[in-house]
Amino acid sequence: MPHPPHKMNVKNRTFAIVSVVILALCGLLIAKGISHFEEEINLAIRQQEQLIDGISDDIRRHSFDPYLFKIRHFAEHNDQIGQAMAVRDRDLLHRHALPHFTYLRGENPFFHSMSFHLPDGTMLLSIQEPDRFKDDPGPPRPMIVDAHRHKKQRAGFDAGATGAMFRVAQPIFQHDRYLGLVEYAIEARQLEEALATGLRSEVLTILTVTQRQKRELLRQGFRAYGDQVLIRRGAVLPERSIDAIDFSSVEDQRLDIDGRPYVLHSCIHLPDFQDTIQGRLVLLHDISEQVFRKKTFIRHGVGLTLAVLAAALTLLYYSFGHLIGRLEHYAGENTRAREELQIAHDRLDERVRARTLDLAKSNARLEDEVTIRRRTEERLDKQRAFLEAIIESMTNPLYVIDAETYAVIMANKAALALSGSESVPGCTCYRLTHHARSPCSDEGHPCPLMEVKKSGNPVVVEHIHYDNTGEQQFVEVYAYPVFDEHGRVVQVVEYTLDVTKHRRSDEEREKLLSQLIASQKMEAVGILAGGIAHDFNNILTVILGYSQILALMSQEADPRREMINGIHDAAERAAGLTQQLLAFSRRQTMEIGVVNPNDIVSDISRMLTRLIGEDVRMDIAMAENIGNIRADTGQIQQVIMNLVINARDAMPDGGNLTIETGQIELDEKYAASRPGVHPGLYAMITVTDTGIGMTPEVREEIFEPFFTTKKRGEGTGLGLSTVYGIVKQHDGHIYVYSEPGRGTTFKIYLPITDGTADELGAPEHRSMPPGNETILLVDDDASIRRLLRDTLEPLGYDLIEATDGEHALALLEQVEKEIHLVLTDLIMPGMNGRELLDAVKTLRPEIKSILMSGYTDNILLRHQVFRPGVVFLNKPLLPIALANKIRDVLDGTEPPRNEMEINKKAFAQSQTTMGG
Repeated sequence: MPHPPHKMNVKNRTFAIVSVVILALCGLLIAKGISHFEEEINLAIRQQEQLIDGISDDIRRHSFDPYLFKIRHFAEHNDQIGQAMAVRDRDLLHRHALPHFTYLRGENPFFHSMSFHLPDGTMLLSIQEPDRFKDDPGPPRPMIVDAHRHKKQRAGFDAGATGAMFRVAQPIFQHDRYLGLVEYAIEARQLEEALATGLRSEVLTILTVTQRQKRELLRQGFRAYGDQVLIRRGAVLPERSIDAIDFSSVEDQRLDIDGRPYVLHSCIHLPDFQDTIQGRLVLLHDISEQVFRKKTFIRHGVGLTLAVLAAALTLLYYSFGHLIGRLEHYAGENTRAREELQIAHDRLDERVRARTLDLAKSNARLEDEVTIRRRTEERLDKQRAFLEAIIESMTNPLYVIDAETYAVIMANKAALALSGSESVPGCTCYRLTHHARSPCSDEGHPCPLMEVKKSGNPVVVEHIHYDNTGEQQFVEVYAYPVFDEHGRVVQVVEYTLDVTKHRRSDEEREKLLSQLIASQKMEAVGILAGGIAHDFNNILTVILGYSQILALMSQEADPRREMINGIHDAAERAAGLTQQLLAFSRRQTMEIGVVNPNDIVSDISRMLTRLIGEDVRMDIAMAENIGNIRADTGQIQQVIMNLVINARDAMPDGGNLTIETGQIELDEKYAASRPGVHPGLYAMITVTDTGIGMTPEVREEIFEPFFTTKKRGEGTGLGLSTVYGIVKQHDGHIYVYSEPGRGTTFKIYLPITDGTADELGAPEHRSMPPGNETILLVDDDASIRRLLRDTLEPLGYDLIEATDGEHALALLEQVEKEIHLVLTDLIMPGMNGRELLDAVKTLRPEIKSILMSGYTDNILLRHQVFRPGVVFLNKPLLPIALANKIRDVLDGTEPPRNEMEINKKAFAQSQTTMGG
C-alpha cells in the first residue's frame, strides 16, 4: 500500500537531514585530521630550518669568523711580510708566507688560497697550493677596491673558480705606510658538506657570477641559469628532477620529484662585503613520510564516514513508522502554536506601532533640544578657545590669582616658562614670582593684590621678580579686580611687563654721564695746567739760564756760588712741577723709545732702596720673557717712583713693598667692562704695599689733581694725577685695588710692541763750546731774547734779534752778511715759527734752523714740528744744552730728527679723551 504523499515527503526530508548532518560531522573530523597532519608537515619543515640555521651558525662561528682575527694578527705582527711587500719581492714574499699558508691549510682543508694585492690594484702573489704561484689577469674584485680605498678590513662571499668562497681582506702597514692587502679565501663547500652530512639531504648552491667566473664554472660541469650558476656536488637526484625546480624564487617550494614529495629550502644567503646577496644554499627536504601518513588518514576517514552514514540510514528506515507518528503530532502542535503566536504577534505589532509613534514625537523634541544645546556648547567652546589663544599668545606673563588664598588659578605659557613650572595648581603668587613664603608687605614692594582689594580699582606697581634660575627681573605689575555678584573682589588678574633692560639702560646712562662729567672736569683742569706750564716755561728759562750762566762765571770758592745753586735747584724743582702739570694734562713731549719693563725697574731699583728707608722691606719680582713697550723711560720711572713714595707714606711703621712685572692678555670681555681698554697683549707693572689702605670714597678721588690725604704742606696732590697722565699718554691703563687696613695694589698696563729695546744710558754732559757764526734770534718774549743774547754773544756768536716772524723776514732781506742759523720760537703773534722756517727755506735754503717752544700741546702736531729735518728744543732752556745743540747743528753733527720724538698715538688719544 503506497504511503501518503506528505508522509513520503517527511521521510525523504528526514533521510536528507540525517545524511547531511553525518556527512558534515565526518567532514569536520576529517578536516581537523588533515589540518593536524599539515601542521605536522610544517613542524617538520620548521625543525629542518632550525637545524639548518644551527649548523650554518656553527660553521660561520667556527670556520669563517676566526679568520677575521687571524688575518689581522698576521698582517700586524709579521714584519717580514711587510718588508717583502715594501720592496715587492715576490719570491721573498712567497718564502715568508708559505709556512703560514701550510699551517692554515693543515688546520682547515677547505682553506683555498692566500693572496697579496698592491695598492695599484695588481696582485703580487697568490698561493693556492704550496708549490705554485698564481696570477690573476682580471680586474680587481670590488671588495679589494673598497679595502684599498678605505684601508680597512673587508669580508664577504663571492664566486670563485671552484664555487662559493668566503674572503677576508686586511690592509698591511709598515711605519704608518700603506703597503697593500693580504687576502684569505675559504671554500664555502665546508658549509655545503656540513649541511648535506648533518641533514642527509642534497645541498645546491646558486651563485650570481660574472661572465669570466661563469666560463670557469661551466668548464667544471656546473649549469648556468641566466647570470646564476647551479653548483652540485655528490648529486643524488637526476638532472631531469633538478630541471623542475624554479631557482628564480627565494620562497620555499613543494616539489614532486619521481613521485616523492620534497620541500625546497632557500636556507642560507651568502652576502658579500656590502651585505649584497651574491648567492644562496638550497636544500631539498624529503617529506614523503609525512605526506603518506596524511593520505592514509584521509582514506580511512572517508571509509569510516561512509560506514556511519549507511548504519544511520538503515536504523532510520526500520524505526521510521514510530518516528513519523511522533513527527505528525509535533507538526500539529507546531501549527497551533504558530497560529497563536501569529495572533499575539499581530497584537504586539499594533502596540509597537503606537508606542513607536509616541517615541518618534518625543525623539523629535529631544533632538531639537540636543541640537540647541550642542550649538550653545560649540559657541562656548569657540569663545573659550579664542580667549585661551589670546592669553597664551601673550609674550608677557599673565596670572589669575585668588583674592583670599593668593593661589594662582591660571597662568599662561610665558608665566610658566619664567617660573620653570609645567603647571601651577595650589602654588601661591608670592612663591611663584618672589620665591618667598609670605605675601609682599614692604613699602618698596607693595602687594598689588592687597592694593586692588583696598581700592577696588586697577593698580600699577613696580616689583622685582625672580625667574627659575634666581635671576632678578624688574617688572611693572598691572593688576585688575574681578568682582562677584555682591561686588566683592574675588580674583585679581595680574599682567607683568619686563622693564629690566630699560632699568639697566637708565643705570648705564647715569654711569656714562658721571664718567663724562669727570672727563670734562679732567679736561678743563688739563687745559688750565697746560696753559700755566706754557707760560711758566718761559719764566723758568730765564731763571735757569741766568743761574747756570752765573754758576759758570763764578769761582768754586765764591760764597755766592751756593746761593746761585740754590736758585738753580729751586728753578729745577719748579720745572719738575711744570712737567708734572704737563704729564697730568697729557700735553708734554716724550722721549719715546722701545724699552723692556724689566730694564726700567732694574735701573731705578737702587734709587728706590735709598728712598723708602730701612723699616720698609722691598721685594722685586720680574717675570722672564716680557715683551718690549714704547715708552719714555724717565717718565715710567717717575710713575714707579711716585707710587713707591705713596706706598712708603702709607706704611709709617714699616711694612712690605713689592714691585712685580709680568705679561698679560686682556680679552674682549675684560675690555668691555673697562671703558677705553682695547683687547691685546700688555706688559703689567704692579706696586703693592701692606699699608693702611684706602676707603672706597678715597679711591674714587685719588687721581684727581691736587687731591691729597696728607697734612697741609706735605704733598702737592699732583703725584697720582701725574701718574695717571703719564700712563694715559703711553696709551696705557692704571687700576687700583685697596681696602682699609689691607694695603693697596696699583696695576699699570702698557701695550706690548714688536720693536727691539733701545739701550738705556745717561745723557752726555759737555761744556759750552764757542762759535763765530751769525744767528738770527726770533722770539716775542724780550726776557728770552736777552737771556739768549747774554748766553751766546760771550761765546763769540753774532746775534740779530727779531720780535716776530714778519720782523725776521724783513731783517733777512735787509742784512747783507751771511746768516748761518735761525733760532726761533714756535708760538708767536702773526706768523708762527713753523711758517717762518718754511719761508726762510724758500729764500735761503742753506740756512740751518732750530725751533723752540715752551707749549708742547697738540699744536706741535698741527704745525708739523715733528717731521724729518726739524730740530726742536723744549723750554725751559739750559745754556749748556743750548750751546751744544747750536754747535751740533752748525757743525752738521746733529742728525736730522727731533730732539724729542713725540708719541703721536698718545696725542691722538688725548684729543679723544680730553678734547685735544
